[in-house]
Amino acid sequence: MLVQLSTAIIGIVFLIIGIILVIAGVFALLVGECFGESY
Repeated sequence: MLVQLSTAIIGIVFLIIGIILVIAGVFALLVGECFGESY
């Protein structure tokens, strides 16, 4: 039970990290598209 719980928590944490990385990547692409010419 405890092992399943910790495994689930680790999976959720990695899932959240993955989502944050994807959002950050998309945001960086959008910012790069918008402000690429000014820099």
